[in-house]
Amino acid sequence: MQHETVQRPARLPLVALLRGMRPKQWTKNLLVFAALIFARRFDDVGAVVTVTLTFALFCLISGSIYLINDIADREEDREHPTKRHRPIASGALPVSVATVAAAIFAPGSVVGCYLINIPTGHIALGYLLLTLVYIFLLKQIVIIDVLAVAAGYVPRRQFPWLYRRGC
Repeated sequence: MQHETVQRPARLPLVALLRGMRPKQWTKNLLVFAALIFARRFDDVGAVVTVTLTFALFCLISGSIYLINDIADREEDREHPTKRHRPIASGALPVSVATVAAAIFAPGSVVGCYLINIPTGHIALGYLLLTLVYIFLLKQIVIIDVLAVAAGYVPRRQFPWLYRRGC
């Protein structure tokens, strides 16, 4: 069954861009705050600022990943009954805008994580690479796709270990 998709120019491309980055999914990044609890540093202003910045950078990385995924899947998404309403599939967010945003946000956020400290940068880079491999290779392989999605939580869970070490 084919669904017609209305191609409409984005009146507010920033709103469409934000929707395309799926902020509702950013709650998964709240795992980085576990670092403060496990390290017993929730009263340390510097640690709170660092973890909050890490959270924001991971939101930009994961938002970029959603944009890249939706660019890659836009043709299939246009035929899907619910995914066809996503900003890229519906035409509300031009592919060019999403591409530029992802090309700036993803590497920029990884660099930001390296500026926090080297281990945080390594974790961010690993997360970005894992999700890119998932998008372009692993999601077509049954069972492996589920394992790859589950593995996406591992990098964010490394922060309690990192902060217990005093980084």
